[in-house]
Amino acid sequence: MKFLKVISILLLLPFGSWSAPLKTKIALGIQYTKTNVSCFGQTNGRIEIAVFGGKMPYVIQWQNGETSNVIENLRSGTYKVKVQDHSGTISETSITIESSSPLTITFNSKNEYLVDALNASMNVSLSGGTPWENNNSPFYFIRLDGKANFLDPHSLDDGTYKMTIEDALGCSMTIPVKIDFEEANSSPFQLDKINDTQLGEIKMTLYKPAQASLTAAQ
Repeated sequence: MKFLKVISILLLLPFGSWSAPLKTKIALGIQYTKTNVSCFGQTNGRIEIAVFGGKMPYVIQWQNGETSNVIENLRSGTYKVKVQDHSGTISETSITIESSSPLTITFNSKNEYLVDALNASMNVSLSGGTPWENNNSPFYFIRLDGKANFLDPHSLDDGTYKMTIEDALGCSMTIPVKIDFEEANSSPFQLDKINDTQLGEIKMTLYKPAQASLTAAQ
């Protein structure tokens, strides 16, 4: 009799207690990964989005008209994307592609900037980009006509050279400079700016001693 009572109790359990639990609906959302612009002014940024939740299929619409989940060759700036699922639900987000600041050379600096390539120093200030760190100070590579080393800097001829400044990511700026090498017993730093622009004269001291006068060519 005890066994029959147990059976009757089981039969009286409501049918719903045997049903599977309901699935929780996931809200429509957007995740993304991005690659920032490597150098100022370039267009190599990239954004890739992943859509989740809602009801497939999805419709992707970027502000610039693209409809793919990946957009490439981007400049720095903010890009907006809207995703709509099959039920008409919409999710939006804005993604910012960043860039380092431009490399700049400022004349009339009171500081000496070491130029290893020429075993020299010059009275300019360099900034921007992504410099190396050298004893907590920013460090850039400086080349003349693509060369980073000269066995004898004093053997260079007078003339116009391309001076390239490069940072740790390979970002660079190049300015033409007219160089007139002359022997000097002393090397006072002097500068005459041209019309308050960034064109002017750079005084470079070579350690022999000698002095190189560099004038930024227009």
